[in-house]
Amino acid sequence: MTKEKKLNLIRYAVWALFLLIAFLAQSTKGLAVEIGQAHLCFVIPTVICICMFEKEKAGCWFGLAGGLLMDLTSPVIPGYNALMLLITGTAVGLLITNLLRNTLLTAFVFCSVSLFLYESFYWLFFVFLKGTVSPSGIYWSNYFMTFFWSTLLLVVPVYLIFRAVNKALRTA
Repeated sequence: MTKEKKLNLIRYAVWALFLLIAFLAQSTKGLAVEIGQAHLCFVIPTVICICMFEKEKAGCWFGLAGGLLMDLTSPVIPGYNALMLLITGTAVGLLITNLLRNTLLTAFVFCSVSLFLYESFYWLFFVFLKGTVSPSGIYWSNYFMTFFWSTLLLVVPVYLIFRAVNKALRTA
């Protein structure tokens, strides 16, 4: 095995470990951070940061892995999270590879848009269209606040950690 392949394998293993930690922090009772009715979403910023450093091919697979992990604890249609994060991971990887620079601002924009769309579509498909009573109140107190707090509190530290780890693993 060449040194480059070995470094890639180590880097992928580290990203997988970060993804598993993010999933556990998001879904484990007692570890999951809640602010009011909103909960912090760790997996989506983690997937996006991985995709920003690994580009579209690995981004696609890490997006799928993150979505499948979220589907393990999801009460809705199996595969919804996997499909959403697969599309997100691939799109972010393609945009970073072909169009945009990998910066903190780009990560903030990607995470903000992705979290907003994910939470809004989830609410639309599984709350609003289901005919739940007072869907707008649920959206603002739960889904919008999840997007708001996750973006505000997680994006910058997650990106900075991933950038430092990526730099350390690429120069090792």
